[in-house]
Amino acid sequence: MNAHQSARRRLLTQAAALPVLLVLSTPGKSAAPAGRASKEDFHYQDQPNEGKRCANCVQFMPPAAGQPSGTCRIVAGAISANGWCMAYSPR
Repeated sequence: MNAHQSARRRLLTQAAALPVLLVLSTPGKSAAPAGRASKEDFHYQDQPNEGKRCANCVQFMPPAAGQPSGTCRIVAGAISANGWCMAYSPR
């Protein structure tokens, strides 16, 4: 895959997640609040996707001292630093 195709794929992936993120962040909507969306809704997986991982995402909050997993501002539950979901947005 050349650099143009890679950049295009990244843009399309982020563009696909944008409407969902906007709905979640819009006050007064009945969508799930931040940190409450299900892992299934965002296709969360415990392994990276093409080098993209939660540890490099702006939504990821690292684990507190002594905790094995971090959390996410969008997806509910324990989140692996090596995980990935379609809400991924690089730092």
